Amino acid sequence: MSTLINEFSWSMSRHRLFERCRRQYFYHYYGSWNGWSAAAPELTQKLYHLKKLSNLPLLAGSCVHKGIEHIINGLINGGEVSQKAAEQEVIDQFKQTWRTSKRGAYEKNRLREHYYKEQIDDAYLISIRDLMIGCIRGFFNSGPYRLLSSPDISILANEDLDAFTIDGTKVWANLDCAVQQGSTLSIYDWKTGKPSEGDELQLSIYALYAAYKWNADLDNTQVYDVYLKTTPPTSVPAHINIDN
Repeated sequence: MSTLINEFSWSMSRHRLFERCRRQYFYHYYGSWNGWSAAAPELTQKLYHLKKLSNLPLLAGSCVHKGIEHIINGLINGGEVSQKAAEQEVIDQFKQTWRTSKRGAYEKNRLREHYYKEQIDDAYLISIRDLMIGCIRGFFNSGPYRLLSSPDISILANEDLDAFTIDGTKVWANLDCAVQQGSTLSIYDWKTGKPSEGDELQLSIYALYAAYKWNADLDNTQVYDVYLKTTPPTSVPAHINIDN
């Protein structure tokens, strides 16, 4: 079995964490390394477990992304997923993860709300449910969904994680969706929250990845953040800036 190497790389999540707190960045990417091993020091295991904690908003976003991935896979395979079925799928997935976390069956994959024994009222859980359903409905009512349903397009990526190299540094790109229609390549990043700093940089990285992966012409590449919970859902184009 090959030995895992903690190789330096760049990703948008690494960048954001580094800008927010460099100590947390070190604990997350270096202090926790090898913490999955029973032979690792206690502190390393602890840091690894804390690194793996999620929370309710992140879980909601993950469920929505997986739900949309399933919908798009249905379009690819010719078996369309109904809006009602998609809504139920994200709710069921959320409930399953919630129950597993509450039981504490997997210590390293728990919700922080359960790990820290926080009080969670029913109104907050209902708001999380409404957020997920609203995002799924937003997706079905969005321009990208109508494009994905067109017969003359090719879906190039659907929740695909890959890496490429810029100036000798490995750069990770996790494309939610990329669609080719004629000479135009459109990249979409599904958002269940509000706009945040760095969103445009993230899309620029995706455009560079498209040039690397598919030899895409940047002049014919469009990149969008799609804010699903707005009514109607909003697709915000980004200016591709590769000079900085």
